[in-house]
Amino acid sequence: MRISSRNNGLITETAKLKDKKHRDSSGLFLLHGKKLVREAVLCGIELTYVFATEKNAPFAESVRASCPGCEAVTVTDPVFEKLTDEKSPEGVCAAAKIPARDIAAPDGFVLICDSVSDPGNLGTVLRSARAFGVKTVYLSSGCADL
Repeated sequence: MRISSRNNGLITETAKLKDKKHRDSSGLFLLHGKKLVREAVLCGIELTYVFATEKNAPFAESVRASCPGCEAVTVTDPVFEKLTDEKSPEGVCAAAKIPARDIAAPDGFVLICDSVSDPGNLGTVLRSARAFGVKTVYLSSGCADL
């Protein structure tokens, strides 16, 4: 599929995923860049769409081929700009289903994060927690989305 209109319904709905309330209501989130999309596929995250600019269309097709139920969408550069807030976008993003969260009783070392609002900082905390053997992490409502 190829989309050249910024007002296309799929593009409009996907662009809304930049807002938390739309991520929560739709059960979807956006991944930006080839590396994150590749890692999501390897981790079994269910992708619904992979969007790519013309020059990245072969990458999107390879993702579609390895991801059942995922559709590759080629978009023009202006359309891609609507999907991302990144300053230097790579030209690839994907919409994916938010994985179910396991709210089991904590086992072992637990970390509770309160109001860690910067996604980069939260990522650093989570990587450090894993290195120290933390089994369970809880995030308050003021934290960045996982």
